[in-house]
Amino acid sequence: MSRAPAPRTPLPQLPQLPQLPQLHLGRWLLLLALLALAAALPLEGQPPRRRPQGAPSNHSRILIIGAGAAGYAAAARLMENNVFDLTVLEAEPRIGGRVNTVRFAENIVDLGAEWVHGEVGNVVYEMAGPLELLEHQGRISKSAAQYVWSGGALADQDDVDMLFNLTEEIRDTHTDSWGSQLANYTGSYGEWFLEQ
Repeated sequence: MSRAPAPRTPLPQLPQLPQLPQLHLGRWLLLLALLALAAALPLEGQPPRRRPQGAPSNHSRILIIGAGAAGYAAAARLMENNVFDLTVLEAEPRIGGRVNTVRFAENIVDLGAEWVHGEVGNVVYEMAGPLELLEHQGRISKSAAQYVWSGGALADQDDVDMLFNLTEEIRDTHTDSWGSQLANYTGSYGEWFLEQ
């Protein structure tokens, strides 16, 4: 004797989530790295993690250079594997590495990791994609762009146009020889470029 299947109970409606603040990719990546690190930390009152049976008993102190996403990912991985005697060393007065989102005038500008290159096998894409933090269409408009000198002063558009034209002229003139010239050049790329 077979029983009739029970009627399916409809899933409850989830409440409408509030709109997330307009955080740039850099801040989201830093937040994800910090959450990964926090997830690896032992909870208060939790007994310390023990060395797995058969694991070597030697003790290592670890120094991680750089408090960017890779440094925090390395720290999180070590802590997941019961290595807690580690120090993350950062030379800059802020954490985040290339992830550097700053206020500029009345805008927020990513000075670092604003592009995600590659989707397949890219852990950043796998984390940020489902959270809808990425755009597939670039929104770069030369007419809407503002150019700023390294000291913070707004560049004059005539100077910007002149530099773009000079860059294109040098690129078009020297494309074939750049590789061999740069391979033997001992100065910076900027110095080489100015000499050209």
